[in-house]
Amino acid sequence: MKRTTFAAAFLLASATFLGAAALPASAVSQAAVSQAAVSEPTGSVSVAAPAKAQGDGITVSIARDEIGAGFEIAKQISALDIKQSYASFTQKSVDIAFNQAGRRYNVMIFNLDQGYDHRLAGVKVYASVRFAEIYYGLWVLEEGSFANTGDGGYRNWAYYGWFDRRGQTVFFRRP
Repeated sequence: MKRTTFAAAFLLASATFLGAAALPASAVSQAAVSQAAVSEPTGSVSVAAPAKAQGDGITVSIARDEIGAGFEIAKQISALDIKQSYASFTQKSVDIAFNQAGRRYNVMIFNLDQGYDHRLAGVKVYASVRFAEIYYGLWVLEEGSFANTGDGGYRNWAYYGWFDRRGQTVFFRRP
């Protein structure tokens, strides 16, 4: 692998897992445009240029979009009212993503400042979402598990789809 491709893949992987909070926008954009293959626990994917939308206090950056719904998800979430509560924001965001993904996939949004562990398979869309001062990860996925090792409550997470929950772990299954 060429050095520039490796660097771009590293930056994109960092942006995906850290919600792009630790990287300047130019680094995320450069990494995505390189078309580098990024290896995640769920497998290897090709990443195209990200969609990005920004509303009043809400920014959504799509790092992965395998189903072509990312731009509309970003547009609708960024248009939400910034004056709403965090709980309302997370619930409305998963509802938007679920509907825009054709009501065929599971959706998880999670406050990236909290502890978590995930084993997600078939991730179709990944977005970094900033609402006020909090960065969230938003996943549209087929199946897997997501363990919240931090604080619960809708302020920190919301999910939608086909799942079972045991304690602070959600087990998603295909429809």
